Amino acid sequence: MISKLFTFTLLLSFILSAQERVLLHINKNGQQEAIPLKKGERVRDVIELHENAKECNCGSSTGAMGLIDTLRNFTGGDASLTTNFTFGHQDVALQYFIPAAGGTVKEFWWRNYTTTGNLHKATIRAWKVDPKVTGISASKPMGRYKDPSDGDGLKTPYRPATGDQWFYKTGDAADTTKYGFDPLGEESKWLPGGLQVSLNANIWQGIKLDDWGDSLNVFLNVPFGFTLQNDTKLSDFAGATDTGMNILSTAPANGLYHSFKFYETQRLAAGDGGWWKRIEYEWGMYVVVEYTGEGCIPRSYNISTLNTTLSTLPRNFCITVNACEKIDQFIFYYKTGSLKKYDSLLVNGDSTRYCLQIPGANPGDTVYWYFVYKDLNGNRTSVGVRTYKIFKKTQTRLFIYNNAQYALGNNGANYIY
Repeated sequence: MISKLFTFTLLLSFILSAQERVLLHINKNGQQEAIPLKKGERVRDVIELHENAKECNCGSSTGAMGLIDTLRNFTGGDASLTTNFTFGHQDVALQYFIPAAGGTVKEFWWRNYTTTGNLHKATIRAWKVDPKVTGISASKPMGRYKDPSDGDGLKTPYRPATGDQWFYKTGDAADTTKYGFDPLGEESKWLPGGLQVSLNANIWQGIKLDDWGDSLNVFLNVPFGFTLQNDTKLSDFAGATDTGMNILSTAPANGLYHSFKFYETQRLAAGDGGWWKRIEYEWGMYVVVEYTGEGCIPRSYNISTLNTTLSTLPRNFCITVNACEKIDQFIFYYKTGSLKKYDSLLVNGDSTRYCLQIPGANPGDTVYWYFVYKDLNGNRTSVGVRTYKIFKKTQTRLFIYNNAQYALGNNGANYIY
């Protein structure tokens, strides 16, 4: 299994406080991903742990603690990420998410494009985002901190530890309700100061939070987010071109906007640098969360048991879906072990219960099946592959008891029922 799922591995090294290694691989969807390795970790162990987690966490599934789900603010899959958005030296990408229940964040991922900046490094930080961000409906300058110790423009996206901590608003002075505040709110206790990573072009890159710092706890309808800052400084490209850190993005869906950018220099004119809400784009980012607390746990499900059967006839089968949002489309996939491709069924239901008939199979066959469904907001959930078998007789006797053999057709006193 490992050789099939991990098409290749490559270890990259760079200096943090200690050596950091990154495992690159191609996942089952054909996407490249990068996983930081902790000091002393064996590559094989990480591969096995990662694949086991992915098998358990396909879409939404009920685990030992809670339900695993993926939160993303873009729709249409990877193909929808068509806009390459550049973040120059010290620029920051922020995206926030709103959990449907309490729990913990397990992973954070972002989609790099071809250029990764002059320094090829970025810092990830996690935040308790200011709830006022949900009320912003236009692209407006919000402001910045003044930092006397900053050597690149004397400004910073983060509250300085010392010096002038007043938040300077850069525009729209009459509006004091939606703009002119720090969107980051308060840094989480996950890993204060963040984690620096090497950037790799043209891949989905991500981290498992449990490998770096404390757990990141989230709460029902309380926004949280991640920043990714291009760590290139002026001195890193003096006399050369500021190439920029590039993240693929897309137009937002359903009038909902979750992305901000900190401009170290300027956006439209001199002096307008700082935080801006960008309603035109959603950065290519997503998080994996485990819901364990109160709230609407989205897209959980109950499945009828499909055990080994003697019958070769079609099987009736029902799936009950408990979703926060109405289900828009439900597709069931199936195949036997001798086939390379899955057949699909578009299943009609009442948005909670979906019943279908799986075509029959031959004795000895293993039937593979899974299902995918989307809600009206475009959130897609895929439930991992499951199987059942069609029993095939291979022996003339069912079992041996006390070393005596009992024929299937024996009608005598020794017949075992």
